This record gives sequence, structure tokens and C-alpha cells, in this order.
Amino acid sequence: MGPVVGEHWKTVFSHLDFAFQPICNLHTGSCYGYEALVRGWDAHFGSVHEMLDAAFAERQIFQLDLELRALAIAKFIRLPNHGSAKLFMNVDNRVMEMADYHPGETNRMLAEHGIASSSVCFEISERHRVSAGSALMTVGTYRDQHFRIALDDFGTGFSGLQMLYETQPDFVKVDRFFIGGANTDSRKSLFVKHVVDMAHLLGISVIAEGAETEEELHFCREIGCDLVQGYFVQRPTTELADLRESYPHLAELAQNDRRSKAMRLRSLPVEYVEPVGADDRVDTLIERFKGAERPAYVAVVEGSGEPLGIVTEQTMRPYMYSQYGWSLLTGPSGRTIRELVTRTVTCDVHAGIQDALGLFSVSTRAQNGIVVTDNGCYAGILAPSELLSALHEFDLESARDSNPLTRLPGNALINEHFRGDLADRDKGRAFVYFDFDQFKPFNDLYGFRVGDRAIQVFGDLLRSSGAEKQFFVGHVGGDDFIASIGLVGRKIDEVVALVSDLCERFAQSAASLHSAQDRDRGCIMAPDRDGVVRRFGLLGVSAGVLEIPSGELRIAVEDIPALLGAVKRRVKSERLRVLHERLTPSGARVECIAIPRNPISGFCQNTAELTAL
Repeated sequence: MGPVVGEHWKTVFSHLDFAFQPICNLHTGSCYGYEALVRGWDAHFGSVHEMLDAAFAERQIFQLDLELRALAIAKFIRLPNHGSAKLFMNVDNRVMEMADYHPGETNRMLAEHGIASSSVCFEISERHRVSAGSALMTVGTYRDQHFRIALDDFGTGFSGLQMLYETQPDFVKVDRFFIGGANTDSRKSLFVKHVVDMAHLLGISVIAEGAETEEELHFCREIGCDLVQGYFVQRPTTELADLRESYPHLAELAQNDRRSKAMRLRSLPVEYVEPVGADDRVDTLIERFKGAERPAYVAVVEGSGEPLGIVTEQTMRPYMYSQYGWSLLTGPSGRTIRELVTRTVTCDVHAGIQDALGLFSVSTRAQNGIVVTDNGCYAGILAPSELLSALHEFDLESARDSNPLTRLPGNALINEHFRGDLADRDKGRAFVYFDFDQFKPFNDLYGFRVGDRAIQVFGDLLRSSGAEKQFFVGHVGGDDFIASIGLVGRKIDEVVALVSDLCERFAQSAASLHSAQDRDRGCIMAPDRDGVVRRFGLLGVSAGVLEIPSGELRIAVEDIPALLGAVKRRVKSERLRVLHERLTPSGARVECIAIPRNPISGFCQNTAELTAL
């Protein structure tokens, strides 16, 4: 018999309530589920963790857990969409250490309300250090009862990768620490991208926790997260009337985002192969594999249509063709279809083709194809041949619109991108024009192969510096490059500093393309436009930054070349490394920052003989 609940804890229970926070599809805004967040603990404790620690110390944590689950479920069923949404509930790993713990209570509560266990997802946190065996026991207990599992606060716990490997959860929730500011932090961006790719390879969906700005939401969608939760969607609320079944502002942002126009899986011929239910009879599955049109594998779905994985013919073969296989599957102790499921790679119908191919190319689980979902529900199978064919077409189109030397977007893609940037006047933006210094005499002296190599070096520098991931970069042609940088969540001074650093780093890299003699004297001897041999500075690059603040200023994409050309001419004539100008509401240009060139990139030792081209 378990410990008796004292009057103090009965009083604590009476003050508890739950706030719900929606977890939504990043592309459609449809609400996938709600996380239940406990409220009312502040009547007796300093934090919710203090309450749990006290309950554990007094051996009341299982009773507290039961009270919380009963309260959350009772509130959840009052939502109009409780039949299709999922309830996410946190679980303390220490519950199973209690002497009074016994499984089955949650399923009993759900059965009273006619809710399937697959509608509930338990979030396992790493806040308390637990052994791999303890974690597996917790997950195994819930999974045996057909609950979903989410690994919470991923990246901040004691053994994140080990937990991910051992528990094989249905969801990974990337902690707010990594989502916050990831759109401007290359290290966070790299971390989240690797987590997303790794999770998808294991057949795990990714939830981005704590998205608070539009820019963070765009980042989460671009990086491949499946679901999002955070203040930008909706803050937690105890008022059920404030919750919605869908959040149109998410769908609108996805529709307006230029990146949503890229080739997506929804544009491909996804084949709808009839799935089987996880709780269907095994003999119906055997009939599918023994039929005339024998499939390589069949998708397995929950009652709500959500895919659990696949069952392959290879898995079934030992049972179908062995002496006792049939009786093992269909006898009194036979296995269920759910027990035969193998995790596989799944992709949302809104995912990019290149993302899907990346998963396909490195995962043996995707050798027969990829399971495609729409709003979390099974939508069909994408065959490898269709994926490869679409990627080939995509590569051909990209090659046509990219500069052949650097593979950066060419003029057609530049104009398309800039047109989208200028359409949103609510966002400030900076356009940058990069132009090489002393390129003609350098090219004449060392030859076009070395000249091409210098152009490639700068293109590679833009990629390796992370600039290409932080903002759009295009190659106009020759030694001219152009960039577009959003100013939401980023200060213009930071942009100017980044551009200046790129110029400086290129000058240092380009020095190695000169002869040792030219590097020692700090200049080259080459003919000018009239054929007269003169001294020129070493190869470098300079940049003009044109800031267009948010507001009603109307700029057409056709105006950008002339505006940037004027900034570029000033940079050249005044021998600057970076010039930043801002457009006023009247269209006038105001100089803000002017940074002179470094001597290594544009001046020779005898500056009186320098000729700028």
C-alpha cells in the first residue's frame, strides 16, 4: 500500500491548474497538439521543480503525478479538437522509483473519456541524471501502453546523444537556448541543423521550442524542423477559449516566404500505397504481401492516420515461408502488426527535395523510398526514382541560373530574390555590392586562370565564413558580387563590420596568388589602360552598403543597380574599403560609415604612383 497523502499535499493539489501551449505545423499552422504546463504551484513553492523535488523527498511524487495527469486530461477533453490533437505531458523520471508506483492508471483515465493512448505524448526530460537502464525502463513502460515519447530540452541535459540513441523517441524537442537567435548565430544554426538531420535519419520528428520571433520561425522552417512551439505562435494560457485549432499567421508566413517557392515534395508524384492499421490483424498484412501486386513494404499508421513506420516483405518472409511462421504470427500468442513495425525516414510534403534526397542518400532505412506526411498524417510513398529524377531537374535548373565559375546564384535568381525582398516594406534591408580592386592589372599580369581562381577564392570565402547562410549572396559576373541582408534582429553596424571583415580576409587570402616579389614590395607592375606599365596595389575587394530602412519608401528591383552603382563609384573614387549609405524617405542618400582600405589591399609602397582602376 502506498504512502498516505497528507493534508498539506491535498491543499497543494487543490491549487493546481494547467496552461496549454499549442504545438503547430510550421507550414500550415495546423495545431498538432498542446503541451500541458502546470500552474498554481506558486501558492506553496518557489518553482515547479521545487514542488517536484519536495514531492520526491516526501515520497508523494507518484500521487502528485496522478493528480496532475487527471487534471490535464480532464481539461484537455474540453477542447473541441481533442479527438484529433495530442496532449503533451511532462513526466518526472523519478516516479517509477516510488514503492507505490504501478502502471496503467493513465490508460484507465483515458478510457473513461474515450481517448486513445496514442493521443498522449510523455515528455522525458534530462533534468535529473538517470541511468540508461532507468531511461529505457521508463520509455519501455509507456511505449508498451502505446503512448508517444518526446525527448524534452534536448541539448541541455546530461547525456543527450546517448538518450536519443537508447530511447528512440517519437519526437525531439530542441531547447529554446539553441532556437533563440539561431537565425543570426552560425554555431547555433549548425547545431540545430545536425540535430534535425540526425533525428530525421532515425525517423524522429523535431519540435522547435521557444520560437519568439518571425525570424526564428523562418529559421526553424528552413532548417527542417517539423513542428514549432513558442510565444510567436501563442503564449501558454489557462483559458481554453483562447486556444485555436489552427494559426493562420504561420501559414501566411510560409506562403509569403520566398523559400516556400523552392521545389517541395508536394510537387512530386507521391504514390498512395494503402497503409495498414497498427492494431489490424496480422493475417491481413500477410495477404497483402502474398497478393498479385506484392509490395516491397507497407506503411503502418495509428487510428488517426499518423505513420508509425513500415513493415517490409523481408521482415515478413521468415514467417510466411517457414514451417511454424504462420502459427507464430496468428496463434493465441501471436504478434501484432505494431510489434513488426520498423522505423523509417519520413518527410513532410512541404520539405525541400534536396533535404529529402540528403536523408535518402545516407540512410539505409530509405532504400525503398520515403514515407511522406501531410499535417502529420500519412500521404503516401515517394519512390527513389521519382526523387532522383526531380533532383536532376532541380540541379539543371539551378545550373542554368547560377554562375558557372562560383556556382552562386546568377542574375535571374538575384532579381527574383531582390524582388521578394523589396515587396516587404515592413523589414529594413541592406544591399551590398562587392567589387575587386586592381583586378584588371592583376588579371593582365597573371593571366585569366589565376584571375578566375581569385574569383573562386572570394566565392569560397563567402561560403566558409557563413555569409551565404546568413544572407543571400549572388554573383553578378566577372569580379562583381552582390548580397541582400535582412535587418530584423540584426544591427546595421554588425552588417558593416561583417562586410569589412570579408574584405580584409579576402585581401589576406589573395596575397598568396601574387608572386613572392610582388608581395614583398606590396604592389605589382602592369600595363594600364593606355598600355603604360605602372605600379598597382595588390588585389583586394571593396564594398558599398546601401541601407533601405523599413517604411513606405518604394524601391523597384530595377532601381537597385543604379543605386548600388552610385555607392560603388564613391568607394572607388575615394579608395575606401567599405562605404555605408542610408536611403531617406525622400530617396536621398546619407553617408553613415566610411572605412578606408587596408594598405595590403589597394595601395603600393609608392602611393604617389598608384593608379586605381
